[in-house]
Amino acid sequence: MRALPTLAVVVALASGCVSQRTWSPVVDPYGDPNAEYIGQDESECRDLAVRASGNAPEQTFASGLFGGLFGAATGAVIGAVAGDPGAGAAIGGASGGFSGLTFGALDANYRFQDTFRRCMHRRGHHVIG
Repeated sequence: MRALPTLAVVVALASGCVSQRTWSPVVDPYGDPNAEYIGQDESECRDLAVRASGNAPEQTFASGLFGGLFGAATGAVIGAVAGDPGAGAAIGGASGGFSGLTFGALDANYRFQDTFRRCMHRRGHHVIG
């Protein structure tokens, strides 16, 4: 029960790390025939990328929850073999939850950035990074 406040803090921190609203690709305006539209296209592509990648905090939380449940179940089985299923479940749940949160955050962020880059590229801009 002591792990619950810690897990809540980890979930809040991981969800905060998945801020998709602040990242922008590096666009080279040199030789770009559509350079005057970069700002407008960035705004429109950001909106599209947010919609395409889904709700990052919810997905991150769901991944963390699934990882925690799977880790707790696996840890309980391993802990039962070792003689302490409760400790195994706690360790498995914590490590699985953290792994799930990390995966969820990275996956949502990757989908957002990939969609953003492709949108800008398809609108004729030279996306560097």
